[in-house]
Amino acid sequence: MPGPKPFKISIPVKPISWNVLARKNHWLYTKVFDEWKRATWAAVEEGRLRGIRFKGPVVISVECHWVQHRRHDVDSVVAKPVIDALVDMRVIPDDSLEFVREVRYSGQVGAGKDEMTVTVYPIC
Repeated sequence: MPGPKPFKISIPVKPISWNVLARKNHWLYTKVFDEWKRATWAAVEEGRLRGIRFKGPVVISVECHWVQHRRHDVDSVVAKPVIDALVDMRVIPDDSLEFVREVRYSGQVGAGKDEMTVTVYPIC
């Protein structure tokens, strides 16, 4: 029996950088993380993907889309709350190296809307 197919969600929240959060206080940091976790849960529910479970290791691809054509650093994008939400939802068992072998980042400016697309690929 084959394992799950790739799992893809689009989260309609503007990707944010660690560089921005590092200059803020703890309460804003917590608010941003909670917002991203809620948005991840909503995207999974909307895509009717609840119940998908990866038991083995995965690769996670994070695609960031920004409407603005200004400079963005894809190497500092905050994806931790999204991955934590996937663990909370039991999509992946844990975010340790045993289960998340790689996280890939890519970005695009001039997109139609600000969003983050996250795809989880099983490693066979």
